[in-house]
Amino acid sequence: MERNKIVKRPAEMLLGRLAVERGWVSRAQVEAALRAQEGRRPVPPLGVLLVEQGALRQDQVNTLLETQVRAFARLDLRRGEDARGWLFGYLAVERGFARREQVNAALREQGRASEAGRPIPPLGRLLEEQGALNERQVAELLRLQEESPRAGAAEAEAGA
Repeated sequence: MERNKIVKRPAEMLLGRLAVERGWVSRAQVEAALRAQEGRRPVPPLGVLLVEQGALRQDQVNTLLETQVRAFARLDLRRGEDARGWLFGYLAVERGFARREQVNAALREQGRASEAGRPIPPLGRLLEEQGALNERQVAELLRLQEESPRAGAAEAEAGA
């Protein structure tokens, strides 16, 4: 059943959301762990914090991470729009324009917007607002993203 579920957006595969959907933690526990991430450098992974707080066991975190890996692999093949979004963040880090922590913070913000039912802001805009990217860098990353064979392959699969 779950293995055949088509994932519509990366936000649906956030570790906290998956844990809540499985009934392993409450939304309040996830929100407490997200608050605990704020201001910490380096930012600890949500799963680590949930284990430290006693909300999850390590084997549950491992199961959730495996679910994410499988789902994101499918995104690259089936959901071109979503694969491009993740590719943007990857390119920003690869080019040295942004740090992984900055991209992860922006992705978390997208996840919060999704969970609240708000429009999901583009990753580039969020990174600009953080001061991680400037307008020229966003334009360059969008160009690279469109030229990427990975994004093109995902688009072809999504259109098929």
